[in-house]
Amino acid sequence: MYAYLAIFKPKIAAPAERLIKPVEVRVRNATLVGRRFVDLHQSLPEGVQAVAIRSGGQNRVPDPTTIVETDDVLPLVGNNPAALGRRSSSSAKRPR
Repeated sequence: MYAYLAIFKPKIAAPAERLIKPVEVRVRNATLVGRRFVDLHQSLPEGVQAVAIRSGGQNRVPDPTTIVETDDVLPLVGNNPAALGRRSSSSAKRPR
């Protein structure tokens, strides 16, 4: 089996609906600053999850008391590209 895969290298496509699309957004919307991470997470569209928070260049797993601050970066994942796209126009911007 290994030799077959090494020689022929077949392409096996994953079903599109099962692929996870990662996006990072920087928080700049004043209505989001000062909110608890769990409240922000609950307001995300269906199929989108915030998986961590980057503050001051440090990634961390948020706890229930984590507060979102200006310029925090939220790595979002989801299997709905349309929902990830709507996020950028209303709540945050891609980090530079």
